[in-house]
Amino acid sequence: MITSDYKILVIGSDGFILPYSLIGIEGKVLLNMSQAREFVLGKDLENTLFILDEEIIDDVSAVEELEEAGANITILKAWGSSELADRKIRAASIKAIGTEIS
Repeated sequence: MITSDYKILVIGSDGFILPYSLIGIEGKVLLNMSQAREFVLGKDLENTLFILDEEIIDDVSAVEELEEAGANITILKAWGSSELADRKIRAASIKAIGTEIS
């Protein structure tokens, strides 16, 4: 359970294994930042933490647009196993928004 008003959205590359065990986290497999931009078009990004797979960042301007729209963005490298991805996402969430995920 996420103990804040933040929505956490994980966006990964084609080979990304989504750790569904994280309650309250939505995950999408997108191949590039253009798809990420289209996915969030018109949505309120305030209080949204995006955890991006480094491999999909092919367009830095798209990342900047997300930030300008109010999104908090964390970029992670090398997801690894789903267990490792789970730990990395938990740590990134706590670091970025100061809340624990139980």
